Amino acid sequence: MPKGKLGLLTSISEILSFMLLLFMITQYALSADSQTQYIGGYAYTVMFWLGFAVYGLFAVLKRFPRLINYPVTITAKNVAAQARLMRLMLSTSTLLSMCIVADIFIGLRLADLGIKTIAPVIVAGACFLGIIADLLIYFAAAKKRK
Repeated sequence: MPKGKLGLLTSISEILSFMLLLFMITQYALSADSQTQYIGGYAYTVMFWLGFAVYGLFAVLKRFPRLINYPVTITAKNVAAQARLMRLMLSTSTLLSMCIVADIFIGLRLADLGIKTIAPVIVAGACFLGIIADLLIYFAAAKKRK
């Protein structure tokens, strides 16, 4: 387990991501009575599998960090710091991606209830910008800790 503030942030991101995965599973289970006609009536199924695939992809990347191209040359001196930074970046990206999927589930549920709102679009856009900011911060931190 990583130590320090980075380890704490990574752990919190991992726990929240898993909780959002559970939320997504429960929303999919509750969608049996859905009247949504989006994507031919399969909107919940498509979003469930998309969210599950995103979570799985990030889980594989966190488990096998050698599959990732690092922005700096990895040496014996910086391997631990770069691995911690990469794990934090992947955990944060997982969390924000799962927020986007959960937000779409909420938007579908609101559409089922006949509530028209733009809030899910705003939240999904903010999460997408958060992913971009996460990547930029990671690149800056990785370059700083060569």
